[in-house]
Amino acid sequence: MSLPVARARPHWPHLERLIGVLLLALASGAPTAARAARAEVDVLREASAVASAIMSPFCPGRTLSACPSPRAAEWRAEIRTWVTEGVPREQILQRLQARAPEINLTSDRNALYGWIAPALALLAFSALTVGVGRRLLRGRRDRPAGPQRPLEAPAPSGDDPALAAYSELLDAELRRE
Repeated sequence: MSLPVARARPHWPHLERLIGVLLLALASGAPTAARAARAEVDVLREASAVASAIMSPFCPGRTLSACPSPRAAEWRAEIRTWVTEGVPREQILQRLQARAPEINLTSDRNALYGWIAPALALLAFSALTVGVGRRLLRGRRDRPAGPQRPLEAPAPSGDDPALAAYSELLDAELRRE
C-alpha cells in the first residue's frame, strides 16, 4: 500500500487577494490622476492665455508667448507658477507691469485697431465698385445708338498705274476660282 503523496497547493487565495487590492488601488487612483492631468492642462491653458494677452517688453510688437527671448521664457515660467498658485490674471499683469513701468504691456494699445482695418477694406471695396460701375456706364454713353456700319475702303482712283495693275491681277485671280 502506498502512502498518498501530498500535493503542493498553489497559493491562489493570496494571489487573488493581491490582484483584487491592486485593481482597487488602480481604480481609485485613476480618477485622481485624470483630475491632476486635467488640472495641469487647465493651468497651462490659462498661463498661455495670459502670456498671449501681454505684450513683450523684450520683442517690440510681439506678445510674450510669441517672443523667442530667454527673458520672455523666464516671464512665461513665472506666469505658469503664479497661475498654479491661483493668482488672478489682473494681479499677474500688475506684477509684470511693475517690472517694466515704462512699457504698456496690455495688447489693446488703441481701440481704433479693432475696427479700422475692416472699415478701410469696406471703403476700398466701395470705391472699386463705384469706379467699375462708372467705367461701364461711360463706355455705353460713348457709343452711338444706331447700328454700326462696317468701314468702307475708299474706291481706288484710276490715275495710279500700279493700283490699276494690282486691281487687274486681283480680278483675274477671282475669276479663276
